[in-house]
Amino acid sequence: MMEEIKNTISDAQKAAQKKYDQKTKTVSIKYTPADMEDYERLKKYIDKTGKSINGFIKELVNDFFDSGKGEIYENVIEKRLHSTQSYYNYVNISMDKIQPLSDYFGELIIRMMLREYDRILEDSMVNQRAECEIKLGNWLDDVLKSIEKGDFEGKAKPERYRFLKDSLHMFLGII
Repeated sequence: MMEEIKNTISDAQKAAQKKYDQKTKTVSIKYTPADMEDYERLKKYIDKTGKSINGFIKELVNDFFDSGKGEIYENVIEKRLHSTQSYYNYVNISMDKIQPLSDYFGELIIRMMLREYDRILEDSMVNQRAECEIKLGNWLDDVLKSIEKGDFEGKAKPERYRFLKDSLHMFLGII
Protein backbone atom coordinates (compact mmCIF):
# COMPACT_ATOMS: atom_id res chain seq x y z
CA MET A 1 0.00 0.00 0.00
CA MET A 2 2.87 2.35 0.82
CA GLU A 3 4.43 1.73 -2.63
CA GLU A 4 1.10 2.55 -4.28
CA ILE A 5 1.13 5.98 -2.61
CA LYS A 6 4.71 6.64 -3.75
CA ASN A 7 3.91 5.75 -7.37
CA THR A 8 0.90 8.02 -7.70
CA ILE A 9 1.30 11.57 -8.90
CA SER A 10 -0.85 14.17 -7.28
CA ASP A 11 -3.10 16.47 -9.27
CA ALA A 12 -0.98 19.41 -8.10
CA GLN A 13 2.17 17.76 -9.48
CA LYS A 14 0.43 17.04 -12.79
CA ALA A 15 -0.75 20.65 -13.02
CA ALA A 16 2.72 21.98 -12.21
CA GLN A 17 4.28 19.71 -14.87
CA LYS A 18 1.71 20.80 -17.45
CA LYS A 19 2.38 24.49 -16.67
CA TYR A 20 6.13 23.90 -16.99
CA ASP A 21 5.74 21.97 -20.27
CA GLN A 22 3.86 24.93 -21.76
CA LYS A 23 6.95 27.10 -21.17
CA THR A 24 9.35 24.72 -22.94
CA LYS A 25 10.01 23.93 -26.60
CA THR A 26 11.15 20.58 -27.92
CA VAL A 27 13.26 19.78 -30.95
CA SER A 28 13.92 16.18 -31.84
CA ILE A 29 16.15 14.21 -34.19
CA LYS A 30 14.97 11.12 -35.99
CA TYR A 31 17.50 8.61 -37.28
CA THR A 32 16.25 6.40 -40.10
CA PRO A 33 17.70 2.95 -40.77
CA ALA A 34 20.04 4.57 -43.32
CA ASP A 35 21.34 6.91 -40.55
CA MET A 36 22.10 4.23 -37.96
CA GLU A 37 25.86 4.57 -38.38
CA ASP A 38 25.56 8.28 -37.49
CA TYR A 39 23.33 7.44 -34.54
CA GLU A 40 25.83 4.87 -33.26
CA ARG A 41 28.67 7.44 -33.47
CA LEU A 42 26.55 9.93 -31.53
CA LYS A 43 25.58 7.37 -28.90
CA LYS A 44 29.19 6.23 -28.50
CA TYR A 45 30.34 9.85 -28.05
CA ILE A 46 27.60 10.58 -25.52
CA ASP A 47 28.38 7.41 -23.56
CA LYS A 48 32.11 8.18 -23.53
CA THR A 49 31.81 11.83 -22.53
CA GLY A 50 28.90 11.50 -20.13
CA LYS A 51 27.13 14.42 -21.80
CA SER A 52 23.41 14.38 -22.31
CA ILE A 53 22.16 14.26 -25.88
CA ASN A 54 20.08 17.37 -25.18
CA GLY A 55 23.08 19.28 -23.84
CA PHE A 56 25.27 18.13 -26.72
CA ILE A 57 22.75 19.24 -29.35
CA LYS A 58 22.29 22.62 -27.64
CA GLU A 59 26.08 23.05 -27.64
CA LEU A 60 26.27 22.27 -31.36
CA VAL A 61 23.46 24.68 -32.18
CA ASN A 62 25.00 27.47 -30.09
CA ASP A 63 28.43 26.89 -31.67
CA PHE A 64 26.81 27.08 -35.11
CA PHE A 65 25.19 30.45 -34.40
CA ASP A 66 28.24 31.80 -32.54
CA SER A 67 30.35 31.01 -35.61
CA GLY A 68 28.20 33.36 -37.71
CA LYS A 69 27.11 30.59 -40.06
CA GLY A 70 23.50 30.96 -38.95
CA GLU A 71 23.21 34.62 -39.82
CA ILE A 72 20.65 35.58 -42.41
CA TYR A 73 21.60 38.73 -44.27
CA GLU A 74 19.29 41.02 -46.14
CA ASN A 75 21.48 41.30 -49.24
CA VAL A 76 24.56 39.88 -50.92
CA ILE A 77 26.77 42.82 -49.94
CA GLU A 78 26.00 42.45 -46.24
CA LYS A 79 26.67 38.71 -46.49
CA ARG A 80 30.03 39.46 -48.19
CA LEU A 81 31.04 41.88 -45.44
CA HIS A 82 30.38 39.23 -42.81
CA SER A 83 31.70 36.24 -44.75
CA THR A 84 34.28 34.21 -42.85
CA GLN A 85 36.25 33.90 -46.10
CA SER A 86 36.57 37.66 -46.56
CA TYR A 87 35.98 38.88 -42.99
CA TYR A 88 39.48 40.25 -42.50
CA ASN A 89 39.20 42.14 -45.79
CA TYR A 90 36.27 44.11 -44.38
CA VAL A 91 36.79 44.07 -40.64
CA ASN A 92 36.53 47.89 -40.43
CA ILE A 93 33.73 48.33 -42.98
CA SER A 94 30.07 48.33 -42.01
CA MET A 95 26.85 48.40 -43.99
CA ASP A 96 26.37 51.99 -42.81
CA LYS A 97 29.25 52.96 -45.12
CA ILE A 98 28.27 50.67 -47.98
CA GLN A 99 24.48 51.04 -48.10
CA PRO A 100 24.39 54.71 -49.24
CA LEU A 101 26.74 53.85 -52.12
CA SER A 102 24.66 50.81 -52.98
CA ASP A 103 21.52 52.93 -52.98
CA TYR A 104 23.14 55.49 -55.28
CA PHE A 105 25.16 53.29 -57.68
CA GLY A 106 23.22 50.05 -57.33
CA GLU A 107 24.11 46.80 -55.59
CA LEU A 108 25.69 45.22 -58.66
CA ILE A 109 28.24 48.02 -59.09
CA ILE A 110 29.15 47.98 -55.39
CA ARG A 111 29.58 44.19 -55.47
CA MET A 112 31.88 44.59 -58.48
CA MET A 113 33.88 47.24 -56.59
CA LEU A 114 34.20 44.95 -53.56
CA ARG A 115 35.45 42.16 -55.84
CA GLU A 116 37.96 44.59 -57.35
CA TYR A 117 39.05 45.58 -53.83
CA ASP A 118 39.52 41.89 -52.99
CA ARG A 119 41.69 41.43 -56.09
CA ILE A 120 43.79 44.52 -55.28
CA LEU A 121 44.21 43.41 -51.67
CA GLU A 122 45.17 39.90 -52.69
CA ASP A 123 47.70 41.20 -55.25
CA SER A 124 49.15 43.53 -52.64
CA MET A 125 49.50 40.70 -50.13
CA VAL A 126 51.12 38.42 -52.73
CA ASN A 127 53.62 41.18 -53.58
CA GLN A 128 54.39 41.82 -49.90
CA ARG A 129 54.77 38.11 -49.32
CA ALA A 130 57.22 37.84 -52.23
CA GLU A 131 59.25 40.73 -50.78
CA CYS A 132 59.27 39.09 -47.36
CA GLU A 133 60.31 35.75 -48.84
CA ILE A 134 63.26 37.42 -50.61
CA LYS A 135 64.27 38.96 -47.28
CA LEU A 136 63.81 35.57 -45.59
CA GLY A 137 66.04 33.92 -48.21
CA ASN A 138 68.75 36.53 -47.60
CA TRP A 139 68.40 36.04 -43.84
CA LEU A 140 68.77 32.26 -44.22
CA ASP A 141 71.94 32.81 -46.26
CA ASP A 142 73.32 35.07 -43.51
CA VAL A 143 72.48 32.55 -40.79
CA LEU A 144 74.25 29.80 -42.74
CA LYS A 145 77.32 32.04 -43.07
CA SER A 146 77.19 32.70 -39.31
CA ILE A 147 77.10 28.96 -38.65
CA GLU A 148 80.10 28.42 -40.95
CA LYS A 149 82.03 31.18 -39.15
CA GLY A 150 81.26 29.54 -35.81
CA ASP A 151 79.20 32.45 -34.45
CA PHE A 152 76.90 30.06 -32.55
CA GLU A 153 79.57 27.91 -30.96
CA GLY A 154 79.45 27.89 -27.17
CA LYS A 155 76.05 29.63 -27.04
CA ALA A 156 73.11 28.05 -25.22
CA LYS A 157 69.85 27.35 -27.05
CA PRO A 158 68.00 30.32 -25.48
CA GLU A 159 70.78 32.66 -26.57
CA ARG A 160 70.79 31.17 -30.09
CA TYR A 161 67.01 31.54 -30.26
CA ARG A 162 67.13 35.21 -29.16
CA PHE A 163 69.83 35.96 -31.72
CA LEU A 164 67.87 34.29 -34.53
CA LYS A 165 64.62 35.99 -33.53
CA ASP A 166 66.24 39.45 -33.25
CA SER A 167 68.08 39.09 -36.54
CA LEU A 168 64.93 37.89 -38.34
CA HIS A 169 63.01 40.89 -37.02
CA MET A 170 65.81 43.18 -38.16
CA PHE A 171 65.86 41.66 -41.66
CA LEU A 172 62.09 41.96 -42.03
CA GLY A 173 62.12 45.51 -40.69
CA ILE A 174 60.22 44.64 -37.52
CA ILE A 175 61.68 46.27 -34.44
